[in-house]
Amino acid sequence: WRGYEEFAWGADELLPSSNSSRDNWGGIAITLLDGLDSLILMLSAESPQYQRARAWLERELPARLSADVDVNFFEVTIRGLGGLLSAHTLTGDRALLALAEQLGRALLPAFGSPSGIPYCSVNLASGAATCPDSDFGQSIPLAEAGSVQLEFAALAAALGEPALAAPADAALEKLAALAAADGLPPTRVRVASASPACRERSFGAGADSYYETLLKR
Repeated sequence: WRGYEEFAWGADELLPSSNSSRDNWGGIAITLLDGLDSLILMLSAESPQYQRARAWLERELPARLSADVDVNFFEVTIRGLGGLLSAHTLTGDRALLALAEQLGRALLPAFGSPSGIPYCSVNLASGAATCPDSDFGQSIPLAEAGSVQLEFAALAAALGEPALAAPADAALEKLAALAAADGLPPTRVRVASASPACRERSFGAGADSYYETLLKR
């Protein structure tokens, strides 16, 4: 954390070998967001490290969350939205909840596909969402489509707006309806049709956190 503070403050990631930084998650200080709850648990909400982080977020993050930039929907949901919500849960800090609401609403257009399966990336300013073309067509890994429900459910509960969780829950229902072999759905899903994009079935990378989500719900 000291290295991040000194060499990468406000950036997405610290590059420790060169004491430099990079913005590869949309420039929203993803390391800072992802580390908020750890700062609280390992130090405290009164620690200088956490207070500096919180002050920076309240001052700088709103503008970054409305920037014309494409972000990875899954990673920013679990690390950014999840980080803000977990810190809010531990502290009751309404400023963090306001940031979580701004980010959550900016991410929601990812669910605007014909099938309701989320796109892979979304623009924070415009809401334009897409998946890159690949050998599997426009598709998303099972883990990415089925591992964002907890964050949107937590946001909906904190704000008292159940509708915020509905798109994520509907996507999970679409995944549950996929034809399964020995209980395992395919590891990639077509965004347009909610149909299998490959024949591979696995508990491993690309699918693992989908099953973790099922256990936590």
